[in-house]
Amino acid sequence: MEARRLIWEGAELLDARGFDEFTSSHLEGAKNLSSQAGSRDIRKALPQIDAPIICYSNHNGRATTLACRIMDLGYPYVFGLEGGLQCMAASDS
Repeated sequence: MEARRLIWEGAELLDARGFDEFTSSHLEGAKNLSSQAGSRDIRKALPQIDAPIICYSNHNGRATTLACRIMDLGYPYVFGLEGGLQCMAASDS
């Protein structure tokens, strides 16, 4: 799985869900960044513009929204985790 390789190589992992959802469960090493985050918050959370970034949520579109916001700021290597958090957790089983 490409996502696993990118994570292993140090990609930024962003959880686009709400804070309560994030605190109840999230992927190891993930940062919580709302899909509604503003430009300032995104740049603060992602100081290295050329690092690969993987966004995920509960497969409900928040990761896509966040990924688009990040790409609009000029970050070139932004990916969405297909299937969301559940897909990654299921593949660990």
